[in-house]
Amino acid sequence: MLKSLPLWAIVVAHFSYNWTFYTLLTLLPTYMKEILRFNVQENGILSAVPYFGCWLCMIMSGQAADHLRAKWNFSTVCVRKLFSLIGMIGPAVFLVAAGFIGCDYSLAVAFLTISTTLGGFCSSGFSINHLDIAPSYAGILLGITNTFATIPGMIGPVIAKSLTPENTIREWQTVFWIAAAINVFGAIFFTLFGKGEVQNWALDDHHGHRN
Repeated sequence: MLKSLPLWAIVVAHFSYNWTFYTLLTLLPTYMKEILRFNVQENGILSAVPYFGCWLCMIMSGQAADHLRAKWNFSTVCVRKLFSLIGMIGPAVFLVAAGFIGCDYSLAVAFLTISTTLGGFCSSGFSINHLDIAPSYAGILLGITNTFATIPGMIGPVIAKSLTPENTIREWQTVFWIAAAINVFGAIFFTLFGKGEVQNWALDDHHGHRN
């Protein structure tokens, strides 16, 4: 199991996605306050909007993924990789863009919202891929990948905080570039090594799964 490259593809993707997720989750209110200069009430509302968008995207992407497989005959691996690319490259692009739009606060909020919303596509990408490669061991695999994926929650915000001592736009641009680069790396790694069929070590009664 631990020698399975498709499993490590999920680990890398999960780790990479969570780096951006936890960084924004913990520091977005700070960015809203120090850079975009929103007051407490505006900050609370605007910091929550991106995650509402992500929730909606997770629901809709699940429906879209099933539709592509059932109606358009997309293979499982194609759907997983496509949705992971959208859910990781898309957020990377808009996250970086948010740091370079100057004083257009409305556009900055829009870009951050789009970035977080697009991350919802990953719920039908690498996030569900455990069930594709090892249905009988999906719970164990999720435990493994999520263990690695919690590391960004511990070190990501700390690193981001250390990079923004003065809370300048340039410092935050660096934070966004790092998060975007990690996201892109994870997306590429999963695209290269992710699989959509049950792996040999996980075979039991699931030979009929499509790839």
